[in-house]
Amino acid sequence: MLILSKISLADSQKLMVFLGGMNIVGPSLEEIETKLEGEKDPLKATEIAEERVKELRVQIVEMLNKSGEVKNILDMFKKTPPFTDFNPIVFVMHLPISLQKHAESLRMEDQAKVEDFFTVYDGKVVMIAATCSLNERIWGAYDIRDKLVAMMKSIVPKLETTPPCLTGEAIVFVNRPKAFSKDSSDIYLPIGREKSIDDVFQHLYLRLHPEIEFFYEACELRKEATELAWKIDERETKLLLCLKEFLATTWWHPLKRKKIVDQMKSHAIQILEGLSEYSSLARELKKTRSQIGECRASNDLFRNLVEKVGLDYYTKPEMVNSESVIKVIEHARSETETYSSSVSTLVSTLTGAIIGSALTILVTYLLGFL
Repeated sequence: MLILSKISLADSQKLMVFLGGMNIVGPSLEEIETKLEGEKDPLKATEIAEERVKELRVQIVEMLNKSGEVKNILDMFKKTPPFTDFNPIVFVMHLPISLQKHAESLRMEDQAKVEDFFTVYDGKVVMIAATCSLNERIWGAYDIRDKLVAMMKSIVPKLETTPPCLTGEAIVFVNRPKAFSKDSSDIYLPIGREKSIDDVFQHLYLRLHPEIEFFYEACELRKEATELAWKIDERETKLLLCLKEFLATTWWHPLKRKKIVDQMKSHAIQILEGLSEYSSLARELKKTRSQIGECRASNDLFRNLVEKVGLDYYTKPEMVNSESVIKVIEHARSETETYSSSVSTLVSTLTGAIIGSALTILVTYLLGFL
């Protein structure tokens, strides 16, 4: 088993680092959301959230300690940095070649025969790395990601990875970065011959934080907004189908028409709620993307990374044509209002006729004509 000690890369070797979104903190805080919302004191609510994050970190470390596949668990910093409540955990995970399935399923011939992976996890972003020769690739990193997700779900079942769950592009440390083509999908950086693995990770972590968290926050918002856009589209389709069924139903099926009208109202309400939520997510995403833009201007490594990974691809959501959706709702509302008006007129007419007939009979009876 590897240990976090001094490393010295030969000119024929490289250290590949992949990054991924694995936010266990968000779902964990959602579990105490009611308590946080019920707390009127903002400072107290913050303290509750910070305490929950600390408890979560202890749970993760305890779980890693119990795993026979994990060794050399360390705190990245002696003191938790001021920009986070979660001191990143550094550890080594062992995974035999026989259990590394990604390269096999993709039929990759350049798989590095690596079984020990250096890992950093801060509750939101994971870094997975290993050393290999220059002509190989660390496909086993994706298997490590899957194992970590399964382990973390044992603590917070609602945990979901955020695309890019593990970047296809890597940050690669080599002795001579200028020797590699500039059009490579990876980013090449120099490494000092006397650097330790934990020194490399610490330096890299500080260079990319909090910028990488802004990126993954935008990715999460994009994921939520896109899923919501799909739901709105699905509900619009259901509304149109109901409208079609309504128009095809004749007036002598009042109960069926009433049921369809209720369904259309329900779909319309859900669509309007979805549009409101989508608008809120879009505003939040715009703000986060603006922060990313500022970070790109001041951090060359971060800018290079998100450009290679694909900033717009992961942070631009599926768009919703609000005008088109509102027109569908307006058309459905118009049809139901016409129907309601017709029913009211018919009921009034029938009621008037019945009451009139009853009064005629009553008056006739009283006058003694019967």
